[in-house]
Amino acid sequence: ASWSRYLLAAGAVLILSALAYLATRPGEESEQLTSLAVLPFTNLSRNQDFNYLGEGLADEIITTLGSLEQFSVSSRTSSFYFQDQASSMQEIRDRLGVSYAIEGSLRPETDGLMINVSLFEMINGRQIWARQFSTTSERLSEVSNEIASAVALVLHPGIDLARLQTAASATRVAADAYEAYLRGLDFLSRPPSPETLDAARLFFSSALELAPDFERASAALCETHLTYYRMARTDDVEVHYQNAVSQCEAAINLDATHWAGRQSLAALYRLSGRYEDALREIRLADTLQPGTATVQHEYGKILELLGEAEAAEQKLRRGIELDPGFWGGYADLGDFLY
Repeated sequence: ASWSRYLLAAGAVLILSALAYLATRPGEESEQLTSLAVLPFTNLSRNQDFNYLGEGLADEIITTLGSLEQFSVSSRTSSFYFQDQASSMQEIRDRLGVSYAIEGSLRPETDGLMINVSLFEMINGRQIWARQFSTTSERLSEVSNEIASAVALVLHPGIDLARLQTAASATRVAADAYEAYLRGLDFLSRPPSPETLDAARLFFSSALELAPDFERASAALCETHLTYYRMARTDDVEVHYQNAVSQCEAAINLDATHWAGRQSLAALYRLSGRYEDALREIRLADTLQPGTATVQHEYGKILELLGEAEAAEQKLRRGIELDPGFWGGYADLGDFLY
């Protein structure tokens, strides 16, 4: 019994020491990456039903900027902590450890949206750039790419945006399909429950019915079924497993560079005990998107299960360096050290 108490105490000390060490380093650039947070855009209309547009638009910009190798972008979970809060730039910097932040607002109009975007330098809270974007409902799926491109050029004037320009042509989907997709993201981002997941699944399925080649909707539907599978409180576990595999593979087949689909597939294989298959997929995701914290966290968890403790710890710590505001990264490292 005394040895058990000693081991528990030692484990607790290790965890707290590790977290204290990591917490002392917010705001540092990780290997010369430009660290950035995208805050949820404010809906300026009186109709609260349009809130999903501001959240979805920010989510899309996070994904788009995160695809560029020059950037390390805080996850939605980290950035959206400040939703509906009157927080100062210093508070945001202290929690997220980023050098820049994007803040925006939108106002729905008769035939589209008016979007205001500002870029802040976090060391002094100074606004260094602002621009207004106007888009019609038919071009709504392209505006996040336009915003991300504009911000990227401000921070890296010589950046090659060929990858984003290629992605822009692939993001043109019908307005009704894109709206269904954004509404699905809204439900998928909420605390998981059968009700929220059912709603997300219906919206993503609707988006794919309207636009069968919409790879981001396939990836999001894969993530939805993965969450069903992770909850393991349904009689249809095997059905959700097969549907997740099918939708992830569909997204990857439509876009071979779709790292999020590979990350979801890796998590699915890890949870089902297919560790070698999980390792294959997460290696590919890491090659495509090495600056994304969630990829590093998943990579670490897979390596731990394969008995590669040193490499696992490196990946888990790397994930925290890339996104120090994400609580789940500290939980993963704490579990590993314990």
